[in-house]
Amino acid sequence: MTSLQLINNISHAYFIGIKGVGMTALAQLLVDRGIAVSGCDVATDFVTAPLLNSLAVTIDTVADPELPDDIDCLIYSGAFAATKQRLVSTAQQRKIQIFSLAKITGLLSSEKSTIAVCGVGGKSTTSALLAWIMEQLATQPSYLVGVGEILNLPQTGKWVADGKDFIVEADEYAENPVARTPGEAVVPKFHYLDPTIIICTNLQFDHPDVYASFESTQQAFYTFFLQIRQNGTLIWNADDSNLSQLVQQLRSTRPDIRTVSFGTDPTADVRLIECGWKAEQYQASISATAHSEFTPKTAQISWQQPGIHNAKNAVAAWVALRVLGYNSNDILSAIKSFASTARRFQIVRTVDTTTYIDDYAHHPIEIKQVIAACKD
Repeated sequence: MTSLQLINNISHAYFIGIKGVGMTALAQLLVDRGIAVSGCDVATDFVTAPLLNSLAVTIDTVADPELPDDIDCLIYSGAFAATKQRLVSTAQQRKIQIFSLAKITGLLSSEKSTIAVCGVGGKSTTSALLAWIMEQLATQPSYLVGVGEILNLPQTGKWVADGKDFIVEADEYAENPVARTPGEAVVPKFHYLDPTIIICTNLQFDHPDVYASFESTQQAFYTFFLQIRQNGTLIWNADDSNLSQLVQQLRSTRPDIRTVSFGTDPTADVRLIECGWKAEQYQASISATAHSEFTPKTAQISWQQPGIHNAKNAVAAWVALRVLGYNSNDILSAIKSFASTARRFQIVRTVDTTTYIDDYAHHPIEIKQVIAACKD
């Protein structure tokens, strides 16, 4: 059975842990496909509450819920005990289709031209930015972004049957970490995807609970890069030496894959120069190298969020959309109006001379970047 047939056979999907950001995004997307959605989770409200309330879905918050009689699909995430959940066993006994969040996202990605955004930091913002730009360009994008809110957009997950592009936040974390037995191989979530374009914002060691070493993290990313469709594109951060090593290896193994780099490094295909906070916006000049076919060769980018890391996210999105053939000025105009996502350098209040900022940064590198952005 094809991926399209598998998903089209679903009439009612039940989510274990529906309040998670990725699960909520998927729930919205499936509703767009005409699939009824319900689920279970703890009683506490999450950041996703407004999105779920807008869907008017039934959420079981009792300690030990029962599966509804009319469901024909069960979806679980890597959290919430994953496949060790009693409800998964019940679904197996009832011969109900069971998917992990990662697997069903992978099936969806095979239906469209998928732009997957990975990296240890920046993937949520860049994915949301791509969704915003493509909405402004009226390209009918589908997308799945694991955040509580994309500011000024009503959804974090969306499916448009007639659109050709699917934007996905590609997570390197394990599909089913709780249920792994000692010695069992890690299956990264993004290994289920079928990408045409990959954007990689950076590569650092993260998730020591599932990756024993940085080398195993590198291998997970390299394997993901190898999954790019024939004649697809890898867009990567030239300022990251860890990525540079993998790209050299990829060029040898898969010469059909086009690689386009961005960053402040002089060797970058698309280089950021003269970056800084000016006139209430972060501004930078973009310079494309002589061997890049992008025209015009130079451009000015303006962006509402401070920090060089955010400027790189914006340029990565610009590159992806130029690869797809969209007009540079139209892309830049949409970038300028992007308000970001919830909990990404979000100013929550100002009292006298003190400004309070909410940011999800939790990796040491991310925290350093946020502090540097504050100093901007």
